[in-house]
Amino acid sequence: KYDWSFADETFTALHAAGITPICDLCHFGVPDWIGSFQNPDWPAHFAEYAGAFAQRFPWVKLFTPVNEIFVAASFSGQYGWWNERLASDAGFCAALKNLCRANVLAMHAILKKQPDAVFIQSESSEFFHRMEPACKKHAHFLNEKRFLALDLTYGHPLDVTMYEYLRDHGWSRADYHW
Repeated sequence: KYDWSFADETFTALHAAGITPICDLCHFGVPDWIGSFQNPDWPAHFAEYAGAFAQRFPWVKLFTPVNEIFVAASFSGQYGWWNERLASDAGFCAALKNLCRANVLAMHAILKKQPDAVFIQSESSEFFHRMEPACKKHAHFLNEKRFLALDLTYGHPLDVTMYEYLRDHGWSRADYHW
């Protein structure tokens, strides 16, 4: 059950003022009952919500279903700062899988209600410079890793190093091919 009271009030005011919002439907957190980005059921629940939002506000056309997937996965699953506060590669990879899946499922759910929706994906823009020759391989790894959220969301083939990284930290072949 969704409580639309605040959204109805604010989106009615936006619409009346002629403001065109870009609707960010997930900005770094989940409802308490979901638990965390580690929950494999979350993507389907989020897609259901995204479809309900698109149906409720048919005049909204611009969406960022999941904001900064890489940042959310890193801060929640890798660095231990947000949400589930995990600090591991496995935590990062599980969060990344569920965030990417939620984003793709949400886009499909929105398009079923609004075929002319436009998606604007925001993501961090970082780059790792090696300070000495011994860091070359690690800097390359981090520079490939920073694109994982976009590569996975939009079906861009991964560098073999990234594929192995995901497989080594909990992803199955079926997860990757999904």
